[in-house]
Amino acid sequence: MRRLLSYLWPMKILVTGANGLLGQHLVNLLVEQGYQVVATGRGGSRLPASLAAQCMYHDTDITDEWAVHELFVKEAPEVVVHAAAMTQVDECQLNQERCEAVNVKATAQLVLEAEAVSGHFIYLSTDFVFDGEKGNYSEDDHLNPVSWYGFTKVQAESIVETSELPWAIVRTPTYVEDLAMGVLLIIRKKAEGIYHISGKDRLSPYEMALQTAQVAGLDASLIERVDASVFKQPAKRPPVTGFDISKAKKELGYAPVSFEEGLTLMFANKS
Repeated sequence: MRRLLSYLWPMKILVTGANGLLGQHLVNLLVEQGYQVVATGRGGSRLPASLAAQCMYHDTDITDEWAVHELFVKEAPEVVVHAAAMTQVDECQLNQERCEAVNVKATAQLVLEAEAVSGHFIYLSTDFVFDGEKGNYSEDDHLNPVSWYGFTKVQAESIVETSELPWAIVRTPTYVEDLAMGVLLIIRKKAEGIYHISGKDRLSPYEMALQTAQVAGLDASLIERVDASVFKQPAKRPPVTGFDISKAKKELGYAPVSFEEGLTLMFANKS
């Protein structure tokens, strides 16, 4: 009966972290594609009014096990995209118990609930699961986080990998609209496994800053090249990141824009 109903109504997709940058873009993209979207976030909805009217929003604290259970009982999503996380690296280092509750324990609860009603679990991870000693990481490279934030994301990945339903892990960073499209491709293809989703260019932070200044019409001569020794932050950062995205290109048909193109589109959308 459940399979028959899926032909009669659009697929229902739960998106956690819907108030975040990725969450808002993803909810918008999924609604545009005709999916039935259930959006969750902490506190009231920050989705644009026109978008909020086209989806169901729940104020849900994902660290509250009972609230998560009630959400799944009520909505029974066919696909879960878990984008909610505590992502401020220094805050995670200073508040490790809270970070673990949000990034690890909440992920475990979401996986547990999804196993009862869902058919696909998609987890948003990060390049901070690597130590940054070499860069251009493939999906099979050794994980070695250098911060508490990265460590909690490794823990969460392990939980997802041992779940009893089809799963996909998406490691990023990249232009948010490319990332949302990468997630959509995974949903469409019912893809499983780990995928690295990032831009087509491999640039250093300094190179990114120069290109940003150029696109934004700012004075690039004010930008100074420095190394990590200049920054005194609670959490250590991977010195070199960047992904090999050949798997996503081959298996998903992922086709990201260049960093400069992404900047141009971003500034155009804000004008």
